[in-house]
Amino acid sequence: MASYSEKSRIKSSKFLIWAGFFVYVMMMGSKNVFTAEIEAIMSAFSSTKAVASLAMTYYFITYAIAQVILSILYSRLNLKLYLSITLGLSGILTVILGVMPNINSIYVICAINGILQAGCYGGVMACISKYSPLSLLPYANRVMCAGSAIYGVIAYGVPALFVGSGKWNYPFFILGAIFIISAILFFIAMQNMKKYPPAILVEKGKIQTTDKNEKPLFNLSSKKKKFTFLAVMLFLSLIANVMYYLIMQWIPSMLNEEFNMPLSYSLLITLCVPIVTFICNLFAINICNKNSNPFTIGSILIGSSLAFLAPMLFVHDFNIILSIVCLILYITLSSAGRLVYTSILALNMRTQMNTGAYLSAINSIASVIAGVAPPIAGTIIDSIGYRSLFIILFAVGVLCLLIYLAIMIVVNKNAKKVYEKALNIFLKIDKENLIAIVEPNVVIGDLVKELDKENLFFPLWEVIRKEYSVKCVLPMKYRR
Repeated sequence: MASYSEKSRIKSSKFLIWAGFFVYVMMMGSKNVFTAEIEAIMSAFSSTKAVASLAMTYYFITYAIAQVILSILYSRLNLKLYLSITLGLSGILTVILGVMPNINSIYVICAINGILQAGCYGGVMACISKYSPLSLLPYANRVMCAGSAIYGVIAYGVPALFVGSGKWNYPFFILGAIFIISAILFFIAMQNMKKYPPAILVEKGKIQTTDKNEKPLFNLSSKKKKFTFLAVMLFLSLIANVMYYLIMQWIPSMLNEEFNMPLSYSLLITLCVPIVTFICNLFAINICNKNSNPFTIGSILIGSSLAFLAPMLFVHDFNIILSIVCLILYITLSSAGRLVYTSILALNMRTQMNTGAYLSAINSIASVIAGVAPPIAGTIIDSIGYRSLFIILFAVGVLCLLIYLAIMIVVNKNAKKVYEKALNIFLKIDKENLIAIVEPNVVIGDLVKELDKENLFFPLWEVIRKEYSVKCVLPMKYRR
């Protein structure tokens, strides 16, 4: 490999991160534009909420199946070619969707797009994880989390320009074309990284890092630990995404139906959600970078979201201002809570597992929920109203909070054990001067065993407890 400067490597890594951000934003924007346009599509094809939202159900089913397959194949794929081709084709299909003559043909396009877009987020994060130095991981998280705000603004902002014009398909034309450009740019960025060594190497099936200061949150040294870790994260993904997707799609409809707010206004208000979410996500990432246990932050975020959901049980149909504020803050905080087990944990654990495979497994669950939840929510709303939906959401949120708290306790206990083990070290046993130099929290019982090997003992042993923090220099004597 040709010589390079660290400065140029950092610059190229940042270019890759921003190219990944661009293609991810356009993928999510082109996908979520359907959600933003659902009322216009219902009108254009004379369909109900449940029928129209089935398009995204088909999308997320194929998306989830493809995610499961990709979680197995990620380590064998040429991600540069795979992502460039599949995402470029997806951009073309997004444009084609705008000329479909009926709802059934839209179902087909959405189902195919689910397959093509399945590798986007996991693949982009896997590329960033592979090439980015440790110092850039917080930067990468901040940039990628900005995507959740930008794609929301794009997905809802572009349709808002055409509300009432009858041109529901124009947003698909615009976003599809830009999506194709973003896929080409990502290919260029990946091609540029060939000049530099990867930050993560895989040798004999084991993932190794080139930075010795990198420490994962969990040590998954066995298959059992990896399986348990993934199972817990998958269940957490299921619960947390139910909290988000049960209500997100129906905010414009609720404001329109409960308060007679014009659809154009309700869409613009919905734009506030990604903007506020972006600010909250940045806050969450910065705090998690400073806190050794990000699940503590996750617990606070989920708990706070429930505090804003509770009032919706009583004010959703008579106080529009309070309803808008509570909904925006609920969506924002619950979305930020999801960051903990997605991008933050994925990059933190890159030495323990394949980032792309992990995110594909997590996103497969999220995809199923994203596809199934809106029709279920629509059925609940149509049959028994919004209050019942908020009661269900609150119950699910409490379960999510309990899971976060349980993981937080486990991580704290594990960190304490690691810390104590690190301090229980004998730096030097000096036989000539009869002193032992140890770390402050050395366990006396362990020290005595070590001294026995040298026929030495610690004279104050009989009057000191087995677990006791001692000074760094201890006197010793030879046994007679």
